[in-house]
Parts: sequence; C-alpha cells; structure tokens
Amino acid sequence: MKKLIPKWLLQYLQNLTEITVRICEEMEEIIADDEEEQVNQCASSSPIIVLPKLQILYLHALPELKSIYKGRMTCGSIQRVTVSLCGKLKRLPFTLPLQNGQPSAPPDLEFIRMSEKSWKALDWDHPQYKNILHPFVKKS
Repeated sequence: MKKLIPKWLLQYLQNLTEITVRICEEMEEIIADDEEEQVNQCASSSPIIVLPKLQILYLHALPELKSIYKGRMTCGSIQRVTVSLCGKLKRLPFTLPLQNGQPSAPPDLEFIRMSEKSWKALDWDHPQYKNILHPFVKKS
C-alpha cells in the first residue's frame, strides 16, 4: 500500500481523532490527492484540508514516506505528533492558527516527538513555524 487515505474520503472522516500508521515499507503518502487532481495541479496549489478533531498523528517505520499531505492541513485539536523511522519525510503540512495576526502553536499541542536529525531536515511553509513549534519537540 503506497497511499492510505484518498482525499475525497476526508469528507466522511471529520470525526477522525487519530491516525496511526506503522511498519509499512511501501507507504509513500498518508493523504493523497485524487488522481485527477494530481494531474491538474501542483502541490503548492492543493487546497487546505481540515481535520477538526484530529488529536494524534503517529507515524513509525515508514521508510518510503515522502508526504503526510502535499498541501496544507488545519488540525486545531492536534495534541501529539510522533514521527520515527520515516527518513524521507521532509515536511509537516500543518497550518498554524493565528493569534493577533501571528502564527502560534495549536492550543492543545503537547509534543512533537521525533529525532533531532529529522527535525532539522524538515522544510517549512512559513519561516516562523520551526521556531514556534521547536519548544514542543521531544527527542524520540
């Protein structure tokens, strides 16, 4: 299995509270655009998806994982993010909430658990995101 959730299915998953994927050697993408959308748009123009109740994202031993989602995700209830043994993952797609016009950490965020090497290798959609989220990083 290379892709876990087709984006069209998300409309039925608005109550989703946890995504756990572990030990899947071929997994490349967690949430995938529909095939037609992939042909017609580039990743930067992918719409923002909203998972309002997602609290836990746990990804472990996914050596081919390149993307959680190519666009951006709003997960206002996110509490815990764990990423381990996912060496090809280079981006966390979260859109941070604004507070007084500035990005801020999600209000319920407890931790982001990942290795320091993986944290340093991440690319960011917004230049402030890394500094805002760094206090929540716990070494895995």
